[in-house]
Amino acid sequence: FWAKWNIEDDYDGVSIEARANGGPWISLQGKYTKQSTGSGSGQPKGSYVYDGKQTEWVKESIDLTTFEGFGEVFIRFVLRSDDYSEEDGFYFDDLQLLTYPALDNASGDLTGDCLIDVADLLKLADFLMWPDSITDDERARADMNHDSHLDVLDMVRLVDKILGS
Repeated sequence: FWAKWNIEDDYDGVSIEARANGGPWISLQGKYTKQSTGSGSGQPKGSYVYDGKQTEWVKESIDLTTFEGFGEVFIRFVLRSDDYSEEDGFYFDDLQLLTYPALDNASGDLTGDCLIDVADLLKLADFLMWPDSITDDERARADMNHDSHLDVLDMVRLVDKILGS
């Protein structure tokens, strides 16, 4: 997401928090957060906060892999403030949550890049030429017709998948 802010330094703060399956809220670290000292009521000690002044839009990114595999994950923006200085606040825009398929379920993704393309076809050709170099996981993802054998029929199925047939 993009963000900019003007928040009282060291006393007020905005944190982005997440929780999984009804567990506790956890403060998330981003590229532009800082760890709070706990000096004001608006900054719980140890939480990651945005404070001070950032007048130009910056592109923030937060890694959520900590929550991978949990059923439900909730995310919230929290602005905490004391009763003293008033500033403009926190703005964000273009929030995106990006997810990628689990590799275990990505039949045909032989390169592990979460894409199924010509690079995977070349990798399958390598597997067919040098079958002793394949791990069990690679073999499972390469066996496109699920017959427990790697052969030209798997290449045909992979081409169909790449072309969307």
